[in-house]
Amino acid sequence: MEEELSEGMEIHLHLGAAPFNLVINHSYCVASYNREEVEDDRVQFLESQKCVVDCNWNFLWNHPIHVLSLPSKALEHASDALVWFYTDNLISSTRSTVPFSKIECDELARVVRDMNLPGCEKSIAKTVFLAWFLREVCSYRDAESWGEHTLKESNLLRETRLATRTPETYNPSQFHLLS
Repeated sequence: MEEELSEGMEIHLHLGAAPFNLVINHSYCVASYNREEVEDDRVQFLESQKCVVDCNWNFLWNHPIHVLSLPSKALEHASDALVWFYTDNLISSTRSTVPFSKIECDELARVVRDMNLPGCEKSIAKTVFLAWFLREVCSYRDAESWGEHTLKESNLLRETRLATRTPETYNPSQFHLLS
């Protein structure tokens, strides 16, 4: 039985050592190896599944021409992440673990704002930039278990990670002098 894909969806067929199919729903900025997970009627239940969102941005990073224009949701996600990162920099100061400084957040926010200007709707550069930025957001949130712990729990986990990290030691024999 042949089924139609919803508008805004595509299947990326990869043939290699291990064939796989990645199903992308561009309308909702999600992708999965399981088609049912990203069907229009199921997407609302995916908010907590970071991998599904991350797969979408990884795909678009590698294949930016696959969408003519990104949904406004992409810019909303980027703006929201920048506000969180900027706020964390203000509140946490040097203890902040976000991937961008306040200055970088300001610069990135300007770029995101400019992407709303006329003429940018179908820009491949916009797709590439947002795919890169939102991949960074997903990577950071995944590394920090973002949204899974309270602030107190997150700080305790971070302190534990720092305390158990062994300092790097250098062996003089590792260095070779060039003549």
